[in-house]
Amino acid sequence: MKTIIYSTFDCLLKTPSLEKELLSKKNISFDEINEEISVYPMGRSKIIPFTISPPFKSPFYKTIIYNDARLIFLLDGIYVQNVQVYNFTHNGRQSRVEIATKEIHFSTNRTKKILHLPQHFDRFNCDKSYHINYVLCENCQESLFVAFNTINGKVKTFDGEKIELKNNQISIKCKNGDNLNLYLDKDGLKQKEKTFNEKAFYNPLYVANNFMNEIKKGEYLSALNFLSPHLKEIHSSLSLQEYFGEISYIFPIDLYTIFALSNDKEKIYSFEIEKGKIVDISD
Repeated sequence: MKTIIYSTFDCLLKTPSLEKELLSKKNISFDEINEEISVYPMGRSKIIPFTISPPFKSPFYKTIIYNDARLIFLLDGIYVQNVQVYNFTHNGRQSRVEIATKEIHFSTNRTKKILHLPQHFDRFNCDKSYHINYVLCENCQESLFVAFNTINGKVKTFDGEKIELKNNQISIKCKNGDNLNLYLDKDGLKQKEKTFNEKAFYNPLYVANNFMNEIKKGEYLSALNFLSPHLKEIHSSLSLQEYFGEISYIFPIDLYTIFALSNDKEKIYSFEIEKGKIVDISD
């Protein structure tokens, strides 16, 4: 069976008969895997290699069969972890943030949430504003802002090419050219304004990916804006939430196909797009 390996990080693939580099957000194809493949993450000081082999089940990657091919998605966070711990108090309520190399743990005395980081970040800035604990994650390519509400236990994430945080104001330069401005106050995390890059908004390259990013963040009202008028008539925030479940990971296979982990199960979503709007979704 043809096998395609996708990766979210730079790595070196080795077998007894070949050696190939696989760069971040790229893929490599094999007509058949007849021998064990060793995966070595590149550019990291502490490396723990792992192997790909039948029956193709591992905590280091996810596998799904699609169009008579085996798709393998390498998951980040496979190196030794150092944990940073932050303790906060607001109105007598204690909370805690634990930052590791591949995930962030948010907890109070009533709830605990774990966020699996989509890639490796070099720098972390953790603090609180009122009842919101937040972490700004950065590397040389992009940034991720994570906010945890210690009252309702909800986690929100925002990613972009560059994120600036100053005096409880968050400015996000999105990957598609949009600009998103947020702020923190006693009522929580609020959105001030979003400036759309109209050309990017209607480009099929961004529509499916942006839609799934909104679903992943739980921004279902915003996700509805990517649907055609017909789909908007038959869908609501609730129906989108019920259909997609809790999305923890996405990876675009092509312009119209996205691999995702929904409720920890592997899914592939296919999109039909006309004039910059989604007219059909299937899985």
